[in-house]
Amino acid sequence: MKLSFLKSMKVATMAMPMLCIICLMSCKNDNDNPGPVKPPVTPPVTPPDPPQDTTLKVTSISPATVHYGDTVMLTGNNFSATATRNTVTIGGVAVPVVVASTTSLKVVTPALDKTSNEVKIEKGSNTVAAGNITYTPDVFVAGLENNGANSVAKYWKNGSPVVVGPVASAAYSMYLSGNDIYVAGYVRNVNTNLATYWKNGTAVTLGVGESAAKSIFISGNDVHVSGWEIINGFDNARYWKNGTAFQLDPANSSGNGIAVMGSDAYVIGSRRSSQGVFEPVLWKNNEPGIVLNISNQHRFGNAIYISGGDIYAAGTQNNATTGLPMATYWKNGDPVHLTDGALTDAIATSIFVSGANVYVAGYEALHDPGRPPVAKYWKNGTEVKLTDGSKSAYANSIFVWENDVYVLGDEENPGGAKILKYWKNGTSVNLTDGLYPASGYCILLR
Repeated sequence: MKLSFLKSMKVATMAMPMLCIICLMSCKNDNDNPGPVKPPVTPPVTPPDPPQDTTLKVTSISPATVHYGDTVMLTGNNFSATATRNTVTIGGVAVPVVVASTTSLKVVTPALDKTSNEVKIEKGSNTVAAGNITYTPDVFVAGLENNGANSVAKYWKNGSPVVVGPVASAAYSMYLSGNDIYVAGYVRNVNTNLATYWKNGTAVTLGVGESAAKSIFISGNDVHVSGWEIINGFDNARYWKNGTAFQLDPANSSGNGIAVMGSDAYVIGSRRSSQGVFEPVLWKNNEPGIVLNISNQHRFGNAIYISGGDIYAAGTQNNATTGLPMATYWKNGDPVHLTDGALTDAIATSIFVSGANVYVAGYEALHDPGRPPVAKYWKNGTEVKLTDGSKSAYANSIFVWENDVYVLGDEENPGGAKILKYWKNGTSVNLTDGLYPASGYCILLR
């Protein structure tokens, strides 16, 4: 038994190292083989910001149809929030930006000379064409309308009347300068008509004696007015600059139209010569006048227009044979007769030059008592009749805007009262109803 026990112990003793080895091997396998290896976790990558778009863009123009002075809003991207760093042009005319942000610009419509006008925006070296804007001009007319007892100076804007002067006044001319509206004519003071102009409705009296302001022209801050004033019992051509009067001729003369070129003011009018013949005279500033062309026939200068350095004047010259007045204009002193004076009396009252085209307004009637005058205009010498001669009609002023011809005048109604009207391309537009007589002497568009 003892031997058997010892043998058993020996076997057990020998087996224990084997168990330890198995256990160690078992433990080693558990540590060296932890299972499938997981890939490393990559943190998410944030993509870089895209490059910033600095391109000027315009998405809208509002409104798309405008008049002078209307506010226009330009909406888009990448404008400068500093107003002066944006340059805006409309129809090639630079306009100041009054309010600016990076997405909108506010500008004010300037005076334009065509219907369709491209809008451009420039910031730094970037320029974008924003599209086109449609410009509709306003129509201004100066004249007078009787109130049943006396004439009243007025102007009409797009057909709506604006009273300028008091009772017993008249308006012969007007000028638009920025937002200022100038009207020239006269105001009756007690028993004397005094040359007057109005700036935005405020009167400035020019005349001391009987006088009238016939034409007005604004150049910078200077107000130039031509007309006449009775001095020592005679009509005298007058030129007023900023209210200071200059006597252009000693006697029997009248200043009718005025225009400014550079720093010089030119007045067209008429005077009676020493031979008793009326002659058209051009005065420069307050220097002695120059007779436009020498003739022994009566000639009268009624209106003036300066274009490209050329001086145009419109009026009449009597036919040497019949003695009848011919509608005439002078270019730099050389006469161009629009009628021949054979059978008719014709008067040129106004002139407008557009490019190479010369437009003259006036009227013509057969030299026969009771034959009513016909309102008309001439384009490069070709006449265009505005009325049919059934009633007396007169054309007193002309203005051309783009391809449209506007002529201002008046025409008798069946009751005999003059209706103030203008013709646009021959189609008449009445400004008064004919209840009281009215006449117009100046038409402008802006």
